[in-house]
Amino acid sequence: MKQKISLLFLLVMVLGCGDNRPTLVPIKGKLTLDGKPVPFKHVKFLPVNVTPGIGGGGVTDKDGNFSLIANRPGSVKDEAGVPPGAYRVVVVEPLYDPEAVAPPTKPEDGPAPAVGIPQPKKTGAKVVIPGNYANAETTSLKVEVPANGGQINLEMKSAAP
Repeated sequence: MKQKISLLFLLVMVLGCGDNRPTLVPIKGKLTLDGKPVPFKHVKFLPVNVTPGIGGGGVTDKDGNFSLIANRPGSVKDEAGVPPGAYRVVVVEPLYDPEAVAPPTKPEDGPAPAVGIPQPKKTGAKVVIPGNYANAETTSLKVEVPANGGQINLEMKSAAP
């Protein structure tokens, strides 16, 4: 009897484990402050209202360009994009030096290897993120990700409107 219950439980678990994760759409964009590119900042898309999933993020390159990687609990590889819907966007300093990690050349190569946090670089003037953009409650960056993805440019202002 115990064996039948275990087998039934296993069968229910296998059949009930479908992939019900939300569909992702690719998003690329450019982050600017007063019209100038903002390099090496972490851009986080936080879902609002009924947008599925837990969002995504990416790090801007030296020209302010970014592409989003989904935040998926338990995922063992990077997945490009976020689900379509409404998002608040937060911009913060990355936890690591984006130039210190070479990303894989193809998604099927898997995630980049983990690295220790290197010492900060001395690379000229640092762009300071206005405080309101670094907080999910006060950010004025709000976007709608379309069903087919695409380009979403983010413009920050150093002075409040």
